[in-house]
Amino acid sequence: MRISYFIAGLVLLLNPNYGIIDVLPDVIGYALILKSIEHAADLYEYISDAKNLLSRLCIVSVAKLAATVLCNVTDQTFVLVLTFAFVIVELIYIVPAFIKLYNGIGYSAMRLSIPGIPEATPRIRNLTVTFFVLRAVFALVPELSSLLYSSSRLFANSDLPENLKKYLTYLCIPLMLIFAAVVLVYTVRYTKMCKAQMYCTMVDRAYELHFSGRHGLFRARSMNTGISCIMVAALFSLDFHFDQMDVIPDAAGAIFLLIAVFLLATKRYEKIIGVLLSACYVAASVLNILVSHEFNQEYSLSSVFYTAAATNKYVELEIWTALEVAFGFGSFLFAFLMYYKEIKRNTKLYSQRLYAINPDECAQDYVYEVRRSLFGCIILSILHLCGKMVYILVLPYSNIVSVLSAITTVFWMLRLLSLSTLVQQGLGERIREF
Repeated sequence: MRISYFIAGLVLLLNPNYGIIDVLPDVIGYALILKSIEHAADLYEYISDAKNLLSRLCIVSVAKLAATVLCNVTDQTFVLVLTFAFVIVELIYIVPAFIKLYNGIGYSAMRLSIPGIPEATPRIRNLTVTFFVLRAVFALVPELSSLLYSSSRLFANSDLPENLKKYLTYLCIPLMLIFAAVVLVYTVRYTKMCKAQMYCTMVDRAYELHFSGRHGLFRARSMNTGISCIMVAALFSLDFHFDQMDVIPDAAGAIFLLIAVFLLATKRYEKIIGVLLSACYVAASVLNILVSHEFNQEYSLSSVFYTAAATNKYVELEIWTALEVAFGFGSFLFAFLMYYKEIKRNTKLYSQRLYAINPDECAQDYVYEVRRSLFGCIILSILHLCGKMVYILVLPYSNIVSVLSAITTVFWMLRLLSLSTLVQQGLGERIREF
């Protein structure tokens, strides 16, 4: 267990939320905590369960960041609905996650015969869980003032609901900051005790003893992390337009694709190709945003819908969009190829090790099934990314753009999730014992 990562991750989580707006993104905090407990999670079931729950919270946090843009384009009542939905989903995962995490630490300390930690664990566990419950409640309370808009016509044009929300926010945020400071102080004391009692060192030694020769475990982990990065990149490719601008950066998705390639690639030239494709994808995405912003400043799409295609600016906009689509598809395709190559290699090794009769045929059957599912993912990626060109040429920055992009993104994500499940159940869980 890495204490520095754990404290840094907790600092990013111990901050009050303003509705669904989170100043310090929780996804980074969850990622740091996952990094800190990765060795202990392989040793103890409680911590492994906490790791799975925190991984799901990463996805919820990314979705929450994406939903933040809706706060500027919808009424206050809908923001209340969004806040309530994310509060419930987060509580469903975060409460059992930290209960299992601290229970796992206490149990592992008991198994390792480390004094003091099992007795101190319940207090810090209850304090942390209480904070997250109150954080959710205090994020929701100010948003309840928006119900006044619909409860009475007297408040339809009144500033009272907005002022009430402001005052409640001024009350809730300082209280949560004080509570967060208390939790952080007790957590630092607890982690210092763990370090003083050599808990982290003993966990690392136990991990080395049990997993130093388990190459299959790391291969399974690389495949799972690789497809997770591809799924996050697909989510960032969603087109959501506000004020004629795509507010969800595709460039962030390119960075996740680069991480996936580095996890899955085994040769240097493959990593170099992945870097070049991702860098071009990032550059094309950023320049496309800049060109779109410049175009929107000079033209009104509503007035030049039929004539803008003849202007140089519109042609430039089409070119950069085409480059973004080309490099985006190239980056996704290359990541898919690296993923398929890793699956094919691991399947062959697994079949040769366990099957005495025709291992190559057993490997080919599974590889063919994965290839067919992967081909479906590639087809959906083509439809989604080529939709960007259709949006520019036919439906430039209209509201229907976001709807069509969301539909293709949902089908794409479902297909990627199906592929991930197929690989995890058919191969990942079987090679972990190698």
